[in-house]
Amino acid sequence: MLNIAPTSSEDLPSIVAMEAHEDNKQYIFPYAIERHQKVIDNHDEYHLKLEDQQDGLVGFAIMVESDMETDSLEFRRLVIQKKGHGYGRTAIKWVKRYCFEEKRYKKLWLDVLDTNTKAQQLYLSEGFKESFRTREFINGEWKNLIVMTIVKDQK
Repeated sequence: MLNIAPTSSEDLPSIVAMEAHEDNKQYIFPYAIERHQKVIDNHDEYHLKLEDQQDGLVGFAIMVESDMETDSLEFRRLVIQKKGHGYGRTAIKWVKRYCFEEKRYKKLWLDVLDTNTKAQQLYLSEGFKESFRTREFINGEWKNLIVMTIVKDQK
């Protein structure tokens, strides 16, 4: 069973190692440990660890509250180290429930690299729709991003 709880500072070395892993680093823009700590310390951002009773720390997620004008929650990051066990899908379901039922936001959004087709398929299967595509200059290079959203009535 997956347990989702706030990340602690003691978890950060493992979190940074997950981001640096070959299976993950091609799909995200890794944070330094100090940036992760800022997320933990910021009351508008949520850094959550994903733990399994048997497998221990298997991933993490980051969400960012928006201002009330947009009435949305950004699902900024999901990294799963132990893939193929349903942890990603379980985390997405938890985030949707948190967004729409607990926080009562009307929209949940994320962006995903166009090269991360596996994640795109997972998001689509969980009800996200492609909103638009954009090209952004990130870490010294141009990247194609797909912005995906799910709104409360669609979930």
